[in-house]
Amino acid sequence: MYVCPKPIQFVGISMFQRYVLTEECDCRVVITSEECDEEIAVYAKQNSNVVAIMAQDSDFVIYNAAKYYLSALHLDLNDMTTKVYSSTELAKLNNLDPQWLPVIATLLGNDYLSRDSLRSFHLRITNWKRAGYPRHHLLIPAVAKVVNEKLKLAMSVDEMSIILSKEVFGKSANNERQLAIKNALKSFFLLNTPSESKKNKIDEYSDKLLKAMMKHPNFNPMSEQVLVHSCVEHSNAFEDLTSQFKPSVLVYKSINSRFMGILRKHQQQIPGKNWIDEYAVYSEHSVKQGNKVIVSFPPFDFDLLKLTESDDTTLVSEKLKILLWAVTGENLFDDQSYQSEMERAFLRVNPKFFICSLVLYYLYRCEKILDLAEIDLFVTMFVILDSESNLVTNEIRARPNYNAVHLATVFNRGVQTIGRVASVLGTILPSFSSAHHNFFDGVLFQKIFVGEIKVDKSIESDRAKTTRAAIFDFMNFKA
Repeated sequence: MYVCPKPIQFVGISMFQRYVLTEECDCRVVITSEECDEEIAVYAKQNSNVVAIMAQDSDFVIYNAAKYYLSALHLDLNDMTTKVYSSTELAKLNNLDPQWLPVIATLLGNDYLSRDSLRSFHLRITNWKRAGYPRHHLLIPAVAKVVNEKLKLAMSVDEMSIILSKEVFGKSANNERQLAIKNALKSFFLLNTPSESKKNKIDEYSDKLLKAMMKHPNFNPMSEQVLVHSCVEHSNAFEDLTSQFKPSVLVYKSINSRFMGILRKHQQQIPGKNWIDEYAVYSEHSVKQGNKVIVSFPPFDFDLLKLTESDDTTLVSEKLKILLWAVTGENLFDDQSYQSEMERAFLRVNPKFFICSLVLYYLYRCEKILDLAEIDLFVTMFVILDSESNLVTNEIRARPNYNAVHLATVFNRGVQTIGRVASVLGTILPSFSSAHHNFFDGVLFQKIFVGEIKVDKSIESDRAKTTRAAIFDFMNFKA
């Protein structure tokens, strides 16, 4: 068993965790491009050998897909004990058949039906006269009473959604609200997962490509969205949109467009594959209205499946040319030599900072967002983190400099964006070049930015000077 050190907190299955599970523990890791809850529940329901689901999401109590639902939050690794959540016991509390739990969950509010949209219904059935929302100890029995009186287990989802739409919304019921109820019911009854016939619509090459990419621990789920679906979503909702920089989805629009082109190169002649709906959160469009992004196809031919599957070192230059095209838009295949000058300049960089250097190059040369002085701030951080006696401390400034925060946000989004491109090319960059702790520390960057930490470059180690010189040589290279 691998336990991550306490200072490192992971959210979800990170690249490091996937690497440990697949390569060291020989475990099977399944990655989904969308919400994984339903896929986990469907898998558990369809496979009798699944003993339990361990997670921390109330949806699994509703699904009732496995014999046991175990709490990940209360797992004690010392004695291997945890709490068990029981769908049956939850239903008994309100004199319900457990099969009604999906309907109860639908009428309490969820991703399809907001609590606000259900407020009038909740006030009516609980006779709640105070401000705010009815308390759960009143609301749940009231909803259960409606379900027991209005519905029958033999009803179809369509029949239930018609009855519930009228019961919940009354005269304001319409097709849109009925559809929202129907989608929520389908979700909780595990009817939303695509059928096998729908899954098989993906072309054979894309199917093989996806399977090959999923074998790599750095697989990015957006690859499936690009190959199989016609839309992608960028999770930039937590960015400060008052920053002096554009939202990162716009900053890295060119790279994202070329990333899609690399994945869809074999589909270039298929109608409709030259654009994709992009959903993001910023002032000009939102998750309600996707932005049609033109896919930029590479002006050269290659076999992505072969490149993804192969570890052959003779293919590294071809992979690198594709990666550099994605970042710069420059076609290095026009250079007849085995290795272009730009490749050579890039490969002189410390491998720890491969992806970082590509991000800085893009922001400096292509987007012209950073100047050399700001590049130097990042390089100084790299050098300090790479030193044996680095100056990293956990002491956080009481009032952070928000210019530094915005700069760091744009940089780290770039690491994600370029890392996503590298992930489709199989073995091309060492895994540690994506290890965040190797190249970024927010507290340290703040102190360097405001001048609390200064480095005397004249007394830096030879290693530091080499690192610094190689990165700046690459920054100064004109493609």
